[in-house]
Amino acid sequence: MRDASVIRYLKALRRRLPLIVGLCIVAVIGATLATILSTKRYQATAAIQIKPLSPSDSTYVGFNSVFQQAPDASLPVVTAAAFFNSEAVKLPCLRALPAKARPATISIAPLGQADVIQVTAQSSTAAGAAAAANSFTRCVLSNRNAAFQAELQNRLTTLKNRIAAIPGNQRNNNFVYEALAQQLASYSTSVGLPNPTTGLLSVAAVPTSPVWPRPKLALAASLIVALLLGIGIALLLEAVSPRITSEETLRTTQRLPILARIPRLRHSDAQAYLAGTNPLPNQAWKGYRLLRAVLARAGADGGYPKSIVVTSAIPGEAKTTTAINLALAIAQADQRVVLVDADVHRPMLATFFNVPAHRNGFKRFVDADRRIRSSLVPAPLDPNLQLILASPYSGGYEGLTESGVKKVFEYLSENVDVVIVDCPPLTEVAEIVEIASAAEVVILSARLGRTRLDKLEHARELLSQRGVSPMGFVLTTNEGESAESHYDYPSVPLKSASTLQPPPPSQLPIKRAAGDSPPHGSVY
Repeated sequence: MRDASVIRYLKALRRRLPLIVGLCIVAVIGATLATILSTKRYQATAAIQIKPLSPSDSTYVGFNSVFQQAPDASLPVVTAAAFFNSEAVKLPCLRALPAKARPATISIAPLGQADVIQVTAQSSTAAGAAAAANSFTRCVLSNRNAAFQAELQNRLTTLKNRIAAIPGNQRNNNFVYEALAQQLASYSTSVGLPNPTTGLLSVAAVPTSPVWPRPKLALAASLIVALLLGIGIALLLEAVSPRITSEETLRTTQRLPILARIPRLRHSDAQAYLAGTNPLPNQAWKGYRLLRAVLARAGADGGYPKSIVVTSAIPGEAKTTTAINLALAIAQADQRVVLVDADVHRPMLATFFNVPAHRNGFKRFVDADRRIRSSLVPAPLDPNLQLILASPYSGGYEGLTESGVKKVFEYLSENVDVVIVDCPPLTEVAEIVEIASAAEVVILSARLGRTRLDKLEHARELLSQRGVSPMGFVLTTNEGESAESHYDYPSVPLKSASTLQPPPPSQLPIKRAAGDSPPHGSVY
């Protein structure tokens, strides 16, 4: 079951391949246009090195402008990056950017576990990006140096004041004086020098190519996204609505020809035809005449097939309408036809032809004496057409065999030219494969917008297991009846093929008695 589901969805992807390819093409075109039309962005990066003081170094104790290694082992580079990102530091440096570096965006981030901070600038020009990164870096370092020198001058002034407060005669062998003088001398050497804990590691170079747009990356990303989106849509459509909506889908998935196209009838026209009050519309009747022409040389002996089974995948695909009108069309061509109602669960032929059904139906005809003449009922529409009817009391399909059905076909062929069997849908009554395998030709009825692909594939699998390959489809399209053409034929079957004059009113489908309800469901 799992393998069948996988195969089904793989087939769905193959059917939806044009959709997937179309989405990919649109995505590539969109990415290309976005690449061409988007503003280029260049990126340049400078680096600041953080040289934190050891916790044991007391030289600059109390200086806020220097970075020291914290006793809790936290990274000073993270603290420095957060400090440089503060508005008090960042905003003045952004305002100080040169004109060619504006507008630019600046980002500051520590580089992994190293004591390095990256200053990254993006701008619409390569020179502007490099200028922005270098200008911002110099500004930050200059501010840190100025803060360090200001704190250093304050410390020097404090030391000088403390030394001046010690009288000259008390300075010899005075440990306080010596400590202050030593500290003063140490700090004096740092005057004018940069901040000892920050330094420029590298300057930003002018980039040679933009970081955005990146055509290859954009095309690859858009293609992958479109491919995944197309696959998702295809699988979703298969799961939500597996109905066949186009002839192309039917042909490519089933690889069978469309023998005839029957236009979709308006509901009122279909009801009137089934009720016997109006003839079949011209365009629909022309489709059945075309089907008759296709079958005229489809038999093993070069003529009409001796036995034709008409079935479908699910109910409501006009299989009974196809069987009836095909039988009428062939009978019109002076062929003796027997139309068999093998749909014992939903028999419709007796209702359509307004004749009583009885127990001597097709199943009893197979099981009992095949020479029971009472099973053949003349059809009121054409003398060349006879019926084998079914009723809910005809029995099921238990015991039905291919050999038994073949014997029935052989017996009937001794007296008639063509046997047409209206069978129930394959996925509803799988036993009718015995009838299909015994017939010379199998025709599948399908209807756009209703036929389910999964059900149709199941029906094809049932037939293929018996080595049966359908001849093709009679397709009910989504198009309504078109305008009159110059080659319209009479819309109802004629009494014989030797005349092309419309039949008298007596040959029209008979009107049902008052109170009878028109057939529905599997008929159309």
